[in-house]
Amino acid sequence: MPLDVRNKFYAGTGHPGPTYAGRTKKAQKDHACSREGMSEHFLTPQQAADLLQVHIDTLRKWARKGLIPKIVLPGAGRDYRFSRERLLQWAEERTLGGAALK
Repeated sequence: MPLDVRNKFYAGTGHPGPTYAGRTKKAQKDHACSREGMSEHFLTPQQAADLLQVHIDTLRKWARKGLIPKIVLPGAGRDYRFSRERLLQWAEERTLGGAALK
């Protein structure tokens, strides 16, 4: 991503959008690589519910009660993601009725 290109999301808002000011080219590349792989490592609540083979409302209840490992996103604290590896480990520890998870 060229340094002067701004995210379309910020167009017309007066916000400059994400910048790479002060970052080396290696840091820029590392940042881009980490964001590309982010969707593979972190799951939305729906993806996590599908993985665990439970209803989304059940997963939300577990997350709200702190029964399942979650990653709270910045902001109001209501949005969160789940680490695929930690979810699988959590499920293995509890066996979830012996359900086969992939």
